[in-house]
Amino acid sequence: MFYLLLQSVYQDYITGRSDRETYINSVIRLALDQEKLAGLV
Repeated sequence: MFYLLLQSVYQDYITGRSDRETYINSVIRLALDQEKLAGLV
């Protein structure tokens, strides 16, 4: 599921639906959420 969400965020960035700052923030939030789900935080 993580990789599908990451791919979706990337697709939004390369197609111009989101800017670089939004892309970076989305990747960071997605990674933090993944860590929480995995119990690493």
